[in-house]
Amino acid sequence: MSSTEDITKTILPRELRQNPLRKIWMPCKNGLPEKHISQRRVCMTNSPTLIVTVGLPARGKTYISKKLTRYLNWIGVPTKEFNVGQYRRECVKIYKSFEFFRPDNEEGLKIRKQCALAALNDVRQYLSVGGGQVAVFDATNTTRERRSTILRFAEQNGYKVFFVESVCEDPDVIAQNIVQVKLGSPDYIDCNTEEAIQDFMKRIKCYENSYQPLDEVLDKDLSYIKVMDVGQRYLVNLVLDHIQSRIVYYLMNIHITPRSIYLCRHGESELNIRGRIGGDSGLSSGGKEFALCLGKFIQEQNIKDLKVWTSQMKRTIQTAEALGMPYEQWKALNEIDAGVCEEMMYEEIQEHYPLDPMRTWYSSSATRLSCAAFLRTSWTKVQMNCLT
Repeated sequence: MSSTEDITKTILPRELRQNPLRKIWMPCKNGLPEKHISQRRVCMTNSPTLIVTVGLPARGKTYISKKLTRYLNWIGVPTKEFNVGQYRRECVKIYKSFEFFRPDNEEGLKIRKQCALAALNDVRQYLSVGGGQVAVFDATNTTRERRSTILRFAEQNGYKVFFVESVCEDPDVIAQNIVQVKLGSPDYIDCNTEEAIQDFMKRIKCYENSYQPLDEVLDKDLSYIKVMDVGQRYLVNLVLDHIQSRIVYYLMNIHITPRSIYLCRHGESELNIRGRIGGDSGLSSGGKEFALCLGKFIQEQNIKDLKVWTSQMKRTIQTAEALGMPYEQWKALNEIDAGVCEEMMYEEIQEHYPLDPMRTWYSSSATRLSCAAFLRTSWTKVQMNCLT
């Protein structure tokens, strides 16, 4: 056979078959997959992603996992969280003490390893069979040996891996996390507060001696973000694709610790009284009274470093004025544009445009679906502006 024929044979396109669950096309031969997914190296940009948390207890890993899972699902990426601690609680019904986590407790080590493997097996089921795109493996994963096990598992199944490490040395933040989150854990349901805190601090000590953080040199080939001191600093390494970049962008713009956001509608407008939507009318007398009451309420709360955002509509600005403090106007917060239906009554809209309002795009208007798209940006902006 000539060299030209060899080249031609090499570049011939392979037979393809669509996976009915994940809706992607895969190489096949005689109607069957050419190779099982575990025999192929990661080569597709849409390979499932396994997010792996790293860090000592009480560093906000589960909080990050839940936030990430909710965010990725919100932007349309099927995501599920797998908390290894929950697997352990299902396996060991009654938690006795920190002794279970001692590095020399062979029985405890065996059970914890079994729970981690059970969680990974469910990860495989979700990503390879259940149609998931991202799985969040929520555990301490503090040793390089444990992370190597996860990397081998991902390689065998064709998943990309992205590590999220939370590092915190501030004793006040750690203590606050223990009180706010860990004391509500099923592990301490029958303990008093002081006993629970002492036990959990000893549990942390069990991990500290063997903790091997992600290293800039040793782990230079891994994809990860290291969140340090509750978002004071970040270290990002080897971001490979769109999903990983979204993860980094989101984690750099959220709070690891809780804080309050108050949402409030504007006061009643002149068009509200007339039953008409949209427009840019000012407040009615009732709306002005509401704005004054809102201002009084906010002053009574004595909120430190309060930041106020409002849309660019007249009715919202008049409401914000009554607070008696600086505010910022955001176009992104403007009411959804009803286009030709502006200042119409709902009965008039139904009569002239009897269509699905979720997907209808009337002349010069925005749909609720397009509104959801820019809400993602707006919400991130809220998070960014609350960093101080």
